[in-house]
Order: sequence, then structure tokens, then C-alpha cells
Amino acid sequence: MNARIGRDRAKFAYNPLIYGRMPKISNTLRTRRLELAEHLYRRKEQPVSRLILWIPTQGKQSRGKPRASYVDQLCHDTGLDTAELSRKMQDRAQWKVVASNASDCGRG
Repeated sequence: MNARIGRDRAKFAYNPLIYGRMPKISNTLRTRRLELAEHLYRRKEQPVSRLILWIPTQGKQSRGKPRASYVDQLCHDTGLDTAELSRKMQDRAQWKVVASNASDCGRG
């Protein structure tokens, strides 16, 4: 494509050249998602703390692959199941370890 519009391939800027050693945006999003989930889960006086790990069980399931829920995404990011997520989120030190391991592993 670059040759068709007259660009020399040697002068074309590649992503590693442009972004250098910046972290991937997927890693940043994963870290922020995990930090937000832990913050909201630990706020027991707010109704959102009960909704963080809520999985919808009613309604008609549509055809095809179901969309990933927020809980599914958290489980995918951390590699934990729902029961382990709630247990780890209660202890701030354990959750920091889980969140840092999830951001370092490069899933996504």
C-alpha cells in the first residue's frame, strides 16, 4: 500500500519506533479495570459493592457467543473464579499482588 501511494518503505515509521517502551494500552486498561473493581467492591456502604460481582441469570439467551460480562472480564484478567475474586478483593495486599501479576502477564 505504501509503495502504491509513493512512500518509501525505509522512511515509514513503525509502531515500535513511534511508541518506544510505552506500555500497551490493553495492559493499562486491564490495570485500571482491576483497580476500579477493587475500589468499588470494598465500599460496602454503597449499593455498587453488591453489583460488582453480579452475574445476570434471568432473561432469554440470544444466539451465538454470549458477550463477556464485567465479571467474566475480571476472571479472564486475573485467572481466578468468582469466589476467589471476592476473597482476594477483601484483602488489599493480596489484591495488589493479583492486579500486578495480571498487568505483567500480557493477556489480552
